[in-house]
Amino acid sequence: MMQIGPELRSAITAHSDADTLLGEARHLGMRTLRESGLEKIRSGLTSLDDFVKN
Repeated sequence: MMQIGPELRSAITAHSDADTLLGEARHLGMRTLRESGLEKIRSGLTSLDDFVKN
């Protein structure tokens, strides 16, 4: 879960487009679920089979 800080809140209230919001969130450290899952595979916390199933 990502906290919404002042920079992202400002972009949201300015009705920025989805690409801008995504860029700002990623700049602030957001990872996609896919990136998070792949990291868990690399670290051995889950398997590729489990990742693909869900």
